Amino acid sequence: MTPGARPPLETGYVAPRNALEARLVRAWEDVLAISPIGMDDDFFDLGGESLHAFAVISRVQRDFAVALSPRDLFACPSVGAMAEVIAERQGKR
Repeated sequence: MTPGARPPLETGYVAPRNALEARLVRAWEDVLAISPIGMDDDFFDLGGESLHAFAVISRVQRDFAVALSPRDLFACPSVGAMAEVIAERQGKR
């Protein structure tokens, strides 16, 4: 499936800064079928809803081997914030 374009958002596009962020962006892009997704883009502003949330959480748990809950997504609704949580839970921060 060809991804749709990034919707107009208040935040400007910020590219991933490291491999973890790049992997996480790819996961979000796959689930939301939007590209590009920036580090500060809000999951819900991108059109994310409950089914997408569970798909992202499942993908993160599989790809990064960390536990993540729906509450975590609400607390960290951007790729940048979620990447920090993943790094912390992997013991890399």
